[in-house]
Amino acid sequence: MNKIKREEQGFSLLEVIITLSIVSSCVLLFSFAISQIGATRAAVKDDRQIEWHLFINQLEFELTGSEDVRTSRDKLTFERFDVEEQLVKSISYERYYKIIRRQVGSKGHQPILLEVSSINFSLVEQTLEIDVVFNNGETYSAKFRVNEERSR
Repeated sequence: MNKIKREEQGFSLLEVIITLSIVSSCVLLFSFAISQIGATRAAVKDDRQIEWHLFINQLEFELTGSEDVRTSRDKLTFERFDVEEQLVKSISYERYYKIIRRQVGSKGHQPILLEVSSINFSLVEQTLEIDVVFNNGETYSAKFRVNEERSR
């Protein structure tokens, strides 16, 4: 007769229940983590869109009434009359490492867009075109009509 030795009896019911509870807890935590990652990505994308629209609104406001608009591949410069100080100020938007920053009179450092991979400013027939690629691969673009006087 085959007798099972005490050492080869297998798992007890208690050990199986404990193991199943640990495995099910791990699966539950994993599925929760996956859903949180998706929610975080959606929130980051929403934040990126808000950041982009704030940039566009500010730039559109500053370009209204501006003169002498100049562009290079990653820099936009124009002049705008400051009513309060009664003088003309030079405003620039340029890529600085992984951000787009705004400067007034070549002074200051105001980050406008973060985590930027590349930006391209171009001025074609009084239309300013902006193309931005962010580090996560998202791309945004915009076009503005600029003041025809003294634009280059």
